[in-house]
Amino acid sequence: MSIKKISESTSRQIRLLALDVDGTLFTSNHEISEASRTAIRAATAGGIRVVLASGRGPRALRSILGQLGMEGHAIAFSGGMLCTLGHKPVDSIRVIYERQLNLATAQGIMDSALARGFSVAWCVGETWHIRAWDDLLQREAQHAGMPIFTHLPKEPPHKIQCMAASAEQARELLRFRNELPPDCIGMFSNESYLEIYPEGVSKALGLQQLGELLGIGLNEMAAIGDGENDVAMLREVGLGIAMGQAAPHIQQAADWVTASNNQEGVAAAIEQMQREGRM
Repeated sequence: MSIKKISESTSRQIRLLALDVDGTLFTSNHEISEASRTAIRAATAGGIRVVLASGRGPRALRSILGQLGMEGHAIAFSGGMLCTLGHKPVDSIRVIYERQLNLATAQGIMDSALARGFSVAWCVGETWHIRAWDDLLQREAQHAGMPIFTHLPKEPPHKIQCMAASAEQARELLRFRNELPPDCIGMFSNESYLEIYPEGVSKALGLQQLGELLGIGLNEMAAIGDGENDVAMLREVGLGIAMGQAAPHIQQAADWVTASNNQEGVAAAIEQMQREGRM
């Protein structure tokens, strides 16, 4: 599939590439295709820093970096944490920057979400905490890459994740998002998954923090993503690239639209940037 150009990017030479994970780097089967691996290796061999930017926590991102044979900086919790990760389980996670929800706010959100029948997880650091198991949480646990405990800690979460099990619940989840307290923000990673963070958190902010650390401007970055939590970074970086299956309003936030996550969209985008001499 050819790249669809929504607007003419004014980016400088790309020095850093930020990749969303679910719906972008991962196929629908939660796998990284060989074409994506090859393209990422080619980018890093050319001196490009490749950084994961995801709503997932650091433990899950470390596992994904391990699949790529990489280590280094990562943006977790949709910009709520900037950290350095090794690619082995024994490697420590070094937190550079983090934001957590107000504890009282988080407890109120948790109680309200459970009262409405959503599946809810309290995500802090490397762990998930839940009140009780249900079918949706059991399925999610297979992909979360984080230990899950059936008690709530006293430490405030980096994220509260609310999940809907039906179309009717998904509509209720949208109403719930609109009623959140003013000191937090809700972003949908898909129509049934609402991620709640402290107000002001975004992947764009995470990339700005990382850029200041590395001496790389946002206009020297490219980003690829497909979800609502990717919109800010797609708009702010020098070259924003939306996945082919992303919703229309997300594609409109980008400069380019590539193929879907099941059609080698990441590889196609990297190869196009290389052809144009951007990296």
